[in-house]
Amino acid sequence: MSEGRINIIDATPIEAARSGSGRDKSGKPTKDPEAGWHVKNDNRGNKKSTYGFSLHTGVDEDGFIHRQSITPGNVHDSRERDTLLLGDETALYADSAYSSGQTPREISAARY
Repeated sequence: MSEGRINIIDATPIEAARSGSGRDKSGKPTKDPEAGWHVKNDNRGNKKSTYGFSLHTGVDEDGFIHRQSITPGNVHDSRERDTLLLGDETALYADSAYSSGQTPREISAARY
């Protein structure tokens, strides 16, 4: 990365092993209490729901991972944007899920 750092960020849903509302033999819920519902729209506008977690990843232009975080599925991607930023990027690539009302202004101020 000689000319500047490129940062590409995105998230992947990870389904929890148990998402049902049942109980085990001891009466404890089988649903993972730390997980949450991840809802994503496909390119046709259809919603796909997954109970679990989101793996947020930042990579460089060569695909090397430099930052990752895991959140419950119901945490919006835009909340993890700052966690994935390095601070010295010359370009940032992300889908609209990493955007918030402040994002365009913040990115312009940081010269991304």
